[in-house]
Amino acid sequence: MGAHPGAAPDRSPRGGGAPGRAARADRPTVARPRGAACGRRPPLRAPSLGFLGGVGLLVGFRAAGTIQELALPLAAGIDRIRTWLIDGPLGLDPLRITQLQNTAVEAVYGLTPGPVSAARAALHALAAVVLATFATFFLLKDGAAMWAWVVRRLPGRRRDQLDGAGRSAWTSLSHYARGIVVVALIDAAGIGLALLALGVPLWVSLTVLTFVGAFVPLFGATVSGAVAVLVTLVTNGPTDALVVLVVVVVVQQVEGNVLHPLIVGRAVDLHPLVVLVVVTAGALLWGLAGALLAVPVTAAGYQVTEHLRTHPLPGPAPSPSTEPSPPEQPDVSAAPRVSPAAGTG
Repeated sequence: MGAHPGAAPDRSPRGGGAPGRAARADRPTVARPRGAACGRRPPLRAPSLGFLGGVGLLVGFRAAGTIQELALPLAAGIDRIRTWLIDGPLGLDPLRITQLQNTAVEAVYGLTPGPVSAARAALHALAAVVLATFATFFLLKDGAAMWAWVVRRLPGRRRDQLDGAGRSAWTSLSHYARGIVVVALIDAAGIGLALLALGVPLWVSLTVLTFVGAFVPLFGATVSGAVAVLVTLVTNGPTDALVVLVVVVVVQQVEGNVLHPLIVGRAVDLHPLVVLVVVTAGALLWGLAGALLAVPVTAAGYQVTEHLRTHPLPGPAPSPSTEPSPPEQPDVSAAPRVSPAAGTG
């Protein structure tokens, strides 16, 4: 029976899928707004960079001011030493001593950065700190999985050996980092408390310098101690400078003979002559960064070498063709037989 002329067309599912799909296709497509149109703000990259740049500029200007505060007393201390060498009991040549003084003062002021270079260095340091923070977070979170992924890409025969070498290097680096931080804190606390008790005006800057200098073996503590003595000589006089000198010598002796061997020595396991050579080479080749990284990199390389030496690769398994075969038994059936009649004659 035909449909009524005025009836509406059948759009129910039993009428077939095509009409329903056609009806949905006839509907207008409305694009959903994205980004700023839907109320979400884009990431504030420019303000973030501006904030970081402002922080870097402030830190850079403050660092430049602090270093300049130390440079002026250092120059004055060098001048007092020149006067004592010329007018004192030694009576050295004034021209020669003046030339040495000018060279030392130029070196001191050459190490003093300007505001712009200090701000640039502060920005680089801030970026390094941010990068190190992210790297530390992901290493703590996924470090084991990352190392396992690297180990799975190694050749199967060398996998265990290289895995152990990498773990030995990481253990050495982690122990060295923890130990050197503890030693630097103890050095800075000892010398800083002495400067604070004597009322040295720049005791905060000198304490920070002592802490940073402890990360450079052999040279850092000596240079920071000499700076502390010179600044105290200018600001407080020779008596307090002598007291600071005694404190610096005692702290360095405790560090070199007790703290460093017990805390850092087990992780480094390097002869002092090797430390002297690698720190000097690192400073000559790459400056302050080379002096800071020379000892930990050398210690890690030494641990890797020792592990590879003490854990050689296992020899290849003997193939079936090379296995020794059992000795052949004589064939009794092939031996000549002697008849009983042959023996009677």
